[in-house]
Amino acid sequence: MRQLIAQGGVSYVDATGNLRVVATTPGIFLEGLGAERDPERAARPLYSLRGAAAGRVVRALVELELPLGLRALSTTSATPLATVSRVATFLEAEALLTRHAQNRVVAVDLQALLARWSKDYELTKSNELRTFLEPRGLPVLWPKLARLSRYTATGSTARPGIRVLKVVLRPEVPGPGGKALPPPEATVTRK
Repeated sequence: MRQLIAQGGVSYVDATGNLRVVATTPGIFLEGLGAERDPERAARPLYSLRGAAAGRVVRALVELELPLGLRALSTTSATPLATVSRVATFLEAEALLTRHAQNRVVAVDLQALLARWSKDYELTKSNELRTFLEPRGLPVLWPKLARLSRYTATGSTARPGIRVLKVVLRPEVPGPGGKALPPPEATVTRK
């Protein structure tokens, strides 16, 4: 950011001690480097489990064996360590997770964790919803849906006699040792 401001010919001073003052009349050039990061940066606690990153952490906590360190949880869930730390702190405050020495996760209340995640997830706010009507009926609709990478069919398609639907909820998440965990799938069979 400082480089962009300097390229624009603008002088600046910030709270971390960075300074650049350039003037042609009278001839002045002052430049000083301060801290790279804001020393008074406020903590950003979580208040819910909304969002893809929190969902990846929840999934990893549900599927992986404990105890598990935060760094390993970060790697296996493909989520930045700072985010994993905030999620773990939130879950610990909500009594859904227990950590012991060296911040290792040693216990998770799986039922309560999944209940909390599903409460915070909010299907209609976390997904793009669209309504379609196929006037020629379901036999014409299914080939059109098959061309999409992801879809969920609801409403009149949920009645008996509808074939199996396969819904992929999230992309693959790397598991222990870099092996990919398969994406969770929900299959609904109606006969």
